[in-house]
Amino acid sequence: MSAYSGAAGAAALCRCGLVMSFVIRTRQHKIATGSSGLNGFTKTQT
Repeated sequence: MSAYSGAAGAAALCRCGLVMSFVIRTRQHKIATGSSGLNGFTKTQT
């Protein structure tokens, strides 16, 4: 195993952790408020 494959694995775990924390936090917000909080590119403000 080279140092590059270890670094690639660490980067993949980091990306996976970031995605999972985003998904979990969005789900918690949706349960608490009824809205995901993600509005995208809407022209109207609510």
